[in-house]
Amino acid sequence: LKSAIDRGLPFMAELETYAAVAPDAEEIAALRGMAASGVPTRADLAIELSQTAGAIIAAAKPSNPDAGLIQNLIDSAMGLVEVRPIGAVDGEGADAIVARMEAALKSGDLGKALAEFATLPEPSKAAGAQIAGKIQARMQADALIDKALASALAAREG
Repeated sequence: LKSAIDRGLPFMAELETYAAVAPDAEEIAALRGMAASGVPTRADLAIELSQTAGAIIAAAKPSNPDAGLIQNLIDSAMGLVEVRPIGAVDGEGADAIVARMEAALKSGDLGKALAEFATLPEPSKAAGAQIAGKIQARMQADALIDKALASALAAREG
C-alpha cells in the first residue's frame, strides 16, 4: 500500500487488500477518498510548484491601470524573462517565499512548504491554492499510511 501511494498512482486495489486484513483500521475511510485518483509524488509536487511559481509570484505584484503604453511594453517584455531566487533565501517577498517552498519540497519537508505558503499574500495564495491542496493531500496520505504501518506492526507484535 505504501509503495502504491509513493508511486502517485491510484491505489484502490492495495487499499482494499489492506481493508480485508485490517477492516477496523481508522485510516481506511480517509484513504478511500484518495485511492481512486492517487496522490502526487513528492517529485511531481516539486515540478508542479516550479511550473506555477511564476503565476504565484506575479499575483503578488499589482498591475497599474494607469500605466502608459511604454510601461505596459516594458512590463510585457519583463514577463518574457523569469528571474527568481532559488534555495533557502531570506526575504518576505513572494519570490523569496516561493524559493523557500521549492527548497522545502526538494528536501521532502512538506510541512515547511505549507508553512511558507501560509505567509504568501492573499492573491498569491489564490494563484497557488491548487498546489497547496496537493501538498496537503500528500501530507495527509503520508500520515495515514504511517499510522496504518504502525498499527500493523503493533498488531503483529501483540
